[in-house]
Amino acid sequence: MDFYYRLAVQAGICDPNVSLEDFYREATWGDQQVIYQGRTVTVKRIHEGEGAYEQDGKTVIDKDIYEIVSVN
Repeated sequence: MDFYYRLAVQAGICDPNVSLEDFYREATWGDQQVIYQGRTVTVKRIHEGEGAYEQDGKTVIDKDIYEIVSVN
């Protein structure tokens, strides 16, 4: 759930000093976007990760990767 908080901070629509609880009390999210205090950040997934898997005896984590498409 921290994804939307980190996204809002990275896009500059949320101050990093705002607590997670305060952010999620005011934010709405879904469909690869988050809205906070009237501003919207939209992202698109550019890599669909496979999660965690074993390779050569090691655990490899392959996460989804998103890029910011717009900030309004």
